[in-house]
Amino acid sequence: MNILPHPEEHSPKQGIAVLLFSVAILVLGNNLQGTLLGVRAGIEGMREQSIGLMMSAYYGGFVTGSILFPRLVYSVGHIRTYAALASIASALTLLYILVITIPVWIILRFFHGLCYSGMILVIESWLNGCSDKKNRGSILASYGIVFWGCSAISQILLTTAAPDGIFLFCLISILVSFAMVPVTLAPSRTPVIIKTKRIKISRLFTISPLGVIGVLASGLCIGSVWGMGPVFAQNINFNTTGISLFMASMMSGTLISQWPLGRLSDKVDRRGVIVTASIVAGSVSLIMAFQEKYLLLPLTILAFLHGACAFPLYSLCVAHVNDRIHEEEVIGTAGTLIFLQGIGSASGPFASGVCMGYLGPQGLFFFVGTVLILLSLYGIIVITQRKAVSGRIKQTFIALPRISHVFLEKYVHRKNQGNCKTKNKSNLSESS
Repeated sequence: MNILPHPEEHSPKQGIAVLLFSVAILVLGNNLQGTLLGVRAGIEGMREQSIGLMMSAYYGGFVTGSILFPRLVYSVGHIRTYAALASIASALTLLYILVITIPVWIILRFFHGLCYSGMILVIESWLNGCSDKKNRGSILASYGIVFWGCSAISQILLTTAAPDGIFLFCLISILVSFAMVPVTLAPSRTPVIIKTKRIKISRLFTISPLGVIGVLASGLCIGSVWGMGPVFAQNINFNTTGISLFMASMMSGTLISQWPLGRLSDKVDRRGVIVTASIVAGSVSLIMAFQEKYLLLPLTILAFLHGACAFPLYSLCVAHVNDRIHEEEVIGTAGTLIFLQGIGSASGPFASGVCMGYLGPQGLFFFVGTVLILLSLYGIIVITQRKAVSGRIKQTFIALPRISHVFLEKYVHRKNQGNCKTKNKSNLSESS
C-alpha cells in the first residue's frame, strides 16, 4: 500500500526547497544520534553484542514503520503524521539520558527507527508529488546530495561537546523538533492511496539472483558500518574528533562516487560494476580489519574508499533488478527490495557486534569484508552463467539514499479538488 501525494498547488520549486530543508535538519539530528549512541554505549561499558542488538533494533523499527505508516498517513494526513512522529522522536532522544540501560535503549532505538521511517515516508512521497518526468532526476540528485552531505556534516557535530554529557542529546532533540517547522508551514496535501502487491522474493531471485543477493548483502554491510563503525573507532582508541572524521569520510566517499558509478553502470554490464565495487570495498574492509596499528589519516582514506564502493551497491543492485522486470512489476518490486535491504540492515549490526565480541574491533570489518568478497564471487559465477541485459532495455540508474521509497512508486496527479486521475501503466517504468 503506497501513499501518493498530490502535486504542489503552489510553486513546485518552493515546495521542493521546503522539503529538502526539512530533510537536512532531520538527517543532521538522526545520523548524529546513531553515532552518539554507539560512542556513549561504549563509555557506559556496554558490550559489543548488546550495542549491535540496539543498533539492529533501529532498522527493525524502520522496516516495521515502512509497512505500518502508509495507512496512518492516509488516515490523518502528511503534516499531522510528520508532526506527531517528530514530537515522539524528539522526546525519545531525551529519554536515553534519563534511563541508561541497554534493554531500555533497545526499545527506544526501535521506536526511533519506527518514527524516522514514517517521517521519511512523508517527505519522500511528498517529493514524489513535486516531480514529473522532466525534473525527477534533478530532484533525486538534490535529495541524495542533501542526504549524504548532511550525513557527513552530522558526524562533525559530534565534536561540539563531550559525548558523556547531555548537550549532544539536547542538540539532537532540538534538531528533530526544528525539522517539523518547514513541513508544518508548507501547504497541506490530501494523499491518494493505491493498493500494491509485493513481488515474491523467490520470483525476483529467479529473475535477478545477483540483484536480490546484492540488496541483502548491502543491507548487512551498510547496517553494520553505520551502527558499529563508531564503536570500532572508539575501541581502537580514536578520540571524538577521530571518530567523527572516520564516519564522515565514509559518507563523503558515497556522496562523491554514487553518481559516477551509476552512470558507468548505465553504459557497461551493470553486474561488472557491482562485482568490481564489491571486490574493492571487500578488500579495503579486510585491510582495515588486519592492520597492526591504526593511524587516523590512513584509516580515514580507507574509510573514504569503503564508503565510495560499498554504500552505492544498493542503488546498483536495485537498478540491475529493474533492468529485468516488466513495467507493471516496478511498484511491487520496490517494496520487496526495500524489505530485503531492511532485513539485512537489521541483521548486520548484531552479527558484526558478535564478531567484535569474539575478535575485537577488527571483527566489524572482517565481517563486512567477508560478506562483500562472497558477494563478488557470487557475482562472477552469475556473470559466467547468465547473459547480460541488452543496452536497449536498460533503465537509467537512480542513486538511492539507503532504504528509500522515493521515485520507485507510481504516483497520481490531481487536476483539481475532488478529481483524481491515475497515470497509465506505460508510465510505471519512468522511475525505474
